[in-house]
Amino acid sequence: MLQGKATIRLKDASGRIVHEESHKNTITPSILRAYAGNLSGTLDYTKLAPLFNKFLGGICCFNGTVSASDVFLPKATDATLTAHAGQRQYASASADIKRGNPNNNTGMSGPISNGYKWTWEWLPTQGNGTISDLVLTHADTGDFWNESSPNTMAADFEPIGDANVHNLPSTDFVYVFDGDYSDIPQITNMKRIPVGFYEDIDHVVSIEPDYTNSRINVYISKFTGSGVWLWNEIGEPYEQSSPIPFNVSHTQWGTWERYGRFMFSIAYDKTNKKLYAFTFGRPGNTSYLNTWSSKKIYASELNLSTGTTSNYEIDATDALGDNYLANWGALPEGDIRLIKIVGGSVFFDIVTGSGTFTGDSLRVNLSDHSDMETVEGLGSVVGQNSNGFAGAFDLGNDRIFYCDNFAAKNSDGDYVGYEVHRDDTNGSALGVTSPNMRLFAIEQFQDSPIQYMTRLKNGTYEDDNAPPRGCMLNKLYAATVFHLETAVTKTNALTMTVEYELTQIGGDES
Repeated sequence: MLQGKATIRLKDASGRIVHEESHKNTITPSILRAYAGNLSGTLDYTKLAPLFNKFLGGICCFNGTVSASDVFLPKATDATLTAHAGQRQYASASADIKRGNPNNNTGMSGPISNGYKWTWEWLPTQGNGTISDLVLTHADTGDFWNESSPNTMAADFEPIGDANVHNLPSTDFVYVFDGDYSDIPQITNMKRIPVGFYEDIDHVVSIEPDYTNSRINVYISKFTGSGVWLWNEIGEPYEQSSPIPFNVSHTQWGTWERYGRFMFSIAYDKTNKKLYAFTFGRPGNTSYLNTWSSKKIYASELNLSTGTTSNYEIDATDALGDNYLANWGALPEGDIRLIKIVGGSVFFDIVTGSGTFTGDSLRVNLSDHSDMETVEGLGSVVGQNSNGFAGAFDLGNDRIFYCDNFAAKNSDGDYVGYEVHRDDTNGSALGVTSPNMRLFAIEQFQDSPIQYMTRLKNGTYEDDNAPPRGCMLNKLYAATVFHLETAVTKTNALTMTVEYELTQIGGDES
């Protein structure tokens, strides 16, 4: 198994040690779950390596409560980030006053007997504040994660990474758009794309439009094979004798009334076994003018345990002010879109009265519809009438990720949006310049740094043979937690060093 040991050392200007503490720490479930998360054989373990320079190459120092049983970094409401560092030297000490540098000199960082040692250092002006817990994490997170200063992350940080072996072609699901909205092809075999787990890892929920009966058919399938569910040919689902009918409340422009399409945002609640469909605009209006946006949310809720559907409206007039909600932009125009339930809430794109996307979202609590807020800087739409980057991921601890931005709660419990760095030419997890594609991401059966994605293609990639489909790495994990006996305070009169040793003991188990 793995055993960790951390040492924190504070020195004054003369080099005298004013505080030093060293003892063993706790390994969280994140390492085991990441390396055991190779469902359907799509995880490329080499992309998690090198283990010590990448997967475990970052350090975050917090003031507050960090749970050793949690997989992900703590919420800002539970713990404030005081200092951080990764494997890159910072360009300017003033760019991020919380960031330190790795010390990669011989004897300071590198292999030790049965393990590895890291050393990070902070100058007097860096990493000042109270520290109660040290957390080992991904090197990129250690380098750039700083919730209190989003501008320091925007130029460099992408919170997910491509961990695929690329053995599943995205071309299984292809859109061919010829410019005529009345003749847009469907996604074939949509019922083979899971939207979430049902009770255990062998059962999944999937959906399929039923245009004959003007409804959505819902399937709960048990997959053949051992833990195989990732919409591939290795294990096929055998479906129940008849699907569960989901009779949604109404449709709108670009959907059944005009073009024979369903334009819904679908969200799956695994915990409560419910499937939601959301849309906006005037119901039953066959003219598309002024019907694609609204201040009301038309919701349909299917209880999968009972098979019953309830329909209701959520009025967001007060929260939106002069703005509106819009579903316009799902590609192909009018297709079903999968969104995420994060922290019990869903997030919808906001538009102005003239139809321009604001780049902000409205968060709506599904348990308490009066609990709404505008999340600035969080938006899934890229450009007017283009929802090409329509993927959504749950980053853990109430953090939601879209393809160009993500949002997390600050220390006051309010959501703040952050820009995402996307390097289209050098290993970006999304790595595509064409906006005309969509992502489906399904939630994990249990919390894990490894999540899954399928990519639906309508455009060109830089490397057409290697579009990501399958395993994705969520970098915001807590691999180890070291809780200080007494919290320490670093000031600008002190330098700080953190040494971390991780060793394997007792054989090959980890």
